[in-house]
Amino acid sequence: MSVMRNCNIDIIKTVAMFLVVAQHAWSMLDLDKPELGLLCFSYQAIVTIGVPLFVFASGVLLLSREIEPLTLFFKKRLKRLLIPFLLFSIVVYAVSLFIGAYAWWDGSMQMAITKFIPLLLTGEINVFFWFVYMLLCLYFITPILQRALHQLSKSDLQLILSAWAIGLLLKQFYPAFALNDYISAIWKYLGVYISGYYVFKY
Repeated sequence: MSVMRNCNIDIIKTVAMFLVVAQHAWSMLDLDKPELGLLCFSYQAIVTIGVPLFVFASGVLLLSREIEPLTLFFKKRLKRLLIPFLLFSIVVYAVSLFIGAYAWWDGSMQMAITKFIPLLLTGEINVFFWFVYMLLCLYFITPILQRALHQLSKSDLQLILSAWAIGLLLKQFYPAFALNDYISAIWKYLGVYISGYYVFKY
């Protein structure tokens, strides 16, 4: 079964795309309020797997492929992600300035330019871009993961994924186990990413 073209992965990405759109549509219609009860929580339980499904598919496509030279790997991935991300961020930032979304802005172009990079690095230009930062983290560790995972046996991978699942359970019962939100997010998506590789291989 080829990593390059796998209909199962296409189906997973299509379902994930539908779920992500549905989740945002649900929120925009203001139907994700806890007071709506079972309807709200049932819907959230379904649609929130959209992003993990995308990460799972990325684990299949990236971790399972032949190991590439670092320069080639980063050139291909970062060009596809960073350039569109920067362009969209500039557009959103400019529109936000124009409509007065930043109370600190006094109309100075120098101030607007100076503030752009700090706001970009802290994810404050648009909260919906959070997934880009997550993807960048995964991209940067992918060459290391590729080299490590290709050396591991099935039982080694099962042990790693078991530790990951236990960590997720501990976080549910003991929230302080996650230490902070960033570590929690990295732990969650890193395990999903590796799971894609494991399921594809075995």
